[in-house]
Amino acid sequence: MNRSGQFQKRTNTNIKQQAMKNLIVLISFSLLIISCQKDSLLKSSEIPDWLKDRIAQDEEIIRTNPQSGLQSGAWFRYKNAEGYYFGYINNLSSAFQPLYDFNGDQIIFGGNNEDFDEDSYRAFYNSLCCKVVVWKGEAYIDLGQPGN
Repeated sequence: MNRSGQFQKRTNTNIKQQAMKNLIVLISFSLLIISCQKDSLLKSSEIPDWLKDRIAQDEEIIRTNPQSGLQSGAWFRYKNAEGYYFGYINNLSSAFQPLYDFNGDQIIFGGNNEDFDEDSYRAFYNSLCCKVVVWKGEAYIDLGQPGN
């Protein structure tokens, strides 16, 4: 009913226009979600062979031993001025995420693992950006670790 107390007619044209608007909104929203998900995982060609092997090993362990806790882990790729780095996070066990260079060599902060230098680690970790999911277990929950 309009302001003058008369009923408005809904024409087929009005109904079609509203349906088209709803369809456009739905398609736009769907494309937005799909494009965000597409960017969150790397292509296989962007993952170094050593990491593909490590992920395959982890998946086999998860398959044969579901209680291993590896399904709560995830591998990420980061970037800084010097190149790409990879890190593994497991919400059940990771205090400090181990970081690896593109060749698979672990970045050591301090002279060796016994002389871990937390300040060096944090400075390097804070230089990283552009966090991208390489692989994640089905039970992994992103707790908002830095590097985004």
